[in-house]
Amino acid sequence: MIVDVMADQFGDQFQPVMVDTMSNWHATFDLDPDDQQHPANFEEYDRATVVTLANAYVALVEQVLRSSMQRLNSDRL
Repeated sequence: MIVDVMADQFGDQFQPVMVDTMSNWHATFDLDPDDQQHPANFEEYDRATVVTLANAYVALVEQVLRSSMQRLNSDRL
């Protein structure tokens, strides 16, 4: 899952927040192999931050599922 909360900082993106399972736009970025990469694991933070981010993640997943179900239901009509 890709969650980009700063996508609109670039001139060719108009969504302030992007949530998707795949992004052709993000695939165009080249990573510098010399840059140190870090896992995107919020569980490495302090307990209060972990709880806050875990709750936000659950809410985000629920919203994505609701939106997906609405899309599926509207396609059936």
